[in-house]
This record gives sequence, C-alpha cells and structure tokens, in this order.
Amino acid sequence: MIVLILAFVVVAGIGEEMLFRGFLLGSLEKSVDVTRAVLYSSMIFTFMHFNPWWTIEIFFMGIIAGVITWKSNSLYPAIAMHALVNFIAFLLTNDKLPFLRLYLGNGHVTPIWLMVSGVCVVVGILLFYVCSRTIKKS
Repeated sequence: MIVLILAFVVVAGIGEEMLFRGFLLGSLEKSVDVTRAVLYSSMIFTFMHFNPWWTIEIFFMGIIAGVITWKSNSLYPAIAMHALVNFIAFLLTNDKLPFLRLYLGNGHVTPIWLMVSGVCVVVGILLFYVCSRTIKKS
C-alpha cells in the first residue's frame, strides 16, 4: 500500500508536472502565447492519461496546473495540487472505505460533490490570484 501511494501520489505528481508543466509548457511558451501553451499542454496531458471517462476532469486539472505554474513561475504549487488530487483519488477508489458510498452514486461522483469541488476550485483560483498579486507588490 505504501509503495502504491508513493508511486501514484509522489512520483506521478512530480514526474508529470515536470514533464507537462516544466518541459512542455515551458517549450510551448517560447513559440505561442501563454493561453495556447496552457491549452495545448493540457490537451496533451489529457490524451496521455488514456482515460476517456475522466477526460473533462483531467483537461481542467491540466489548465489549472498550467495557470498556477505560469502565474507563480514555479512547479511546486502544481506538484502539490497534483499530488493532493492523486491522493484523494487513491483514497476514493478504494472500494473498502465506508464513506465511499457518500461520494459515489451509481458508479459516478454525486452531483453535490461536483458542485462542492467546483466552488472549491473557483475560490482556490481567486485566492491564488489575490495572493500572487500581494506577493509581487511586496
């Protein structure tokens, strides 16, 4: 179990962010504008996961990670976010956990959790922008 968590959470989070945000996004920013670079790297990130059922979620996570990396000029926030998302996904896909029934309904994430996560993403992005402006001013 510990090896799975380390591989899925730590290694995947660091490795994928270094590849897609560090290398790919950085390379794309040299040839196209930032918006296209984030979108293209997110598309490739999505396709490389080979998961048609989670395409939309993976694509939006790629966009968020790209914006965070661009805005902060650092991979660390995106790595932390990616590792956290992978850790939560790891916990929630373990079918032996009793609270999983509250999260899943008919094999899909229940709408209430989608709304809660959507609000959390919007609030998180707004706070990130506010904090990054404050840090740059000081």
